[in-house]
Amino acid sequence: TQTPSLSITPTASLVSPSSVPSSSLSPTETCFWTEIAIIYDDDPSLTWWTIRRKVSGSDSWADSEVMRSHRGSDGNTFHIESNCLQEGEFQFNIHADGGDGICCDHGEGYYNVTSYGELIAEGGEFGRAEWTEFTLPFVSPFL
Repeated sequence: TQTPSLSITPTASLVSPSSVPSSSLSPTETCFWTEIAIIYDDDPSLTWWTIRRKVSGSDSWADSEVMRSHRGSDGNTFHIESNCLQEGEFQFNIHADGGDGICCDHGEGYYNVTSYGELIAEGGEFGRAEWTEFTLPFVSPFL
């Protein structure tokens, strides 16, 4: 099976990430751009994802905080979301309620998660769910 390629070009309705972390005047915390892009299969209403942040000092994801989430809806073909997240440990979870991922039984769905152009996670062929843990600021293991 050939994996579709995602080419992401921010539009005026999206916040365009810069090449450096963002910071604000109040509160004075730095955040890091993370982008989730999904090409849905033929039944987008069965697909949803979350980004969870691990509670400081915890060894478990059980008490983690949901930072962002999204569920597809009928008629969706593509979803892209840019998020500015603070430094920390995160987990990206993607779920397919039908138990067949987003590729290939009902179309050629695919997703990727990036931070400043560095690939954190990608896929489409999975069962009911898959997840990837990562730390921000993200440093690619391939450098």
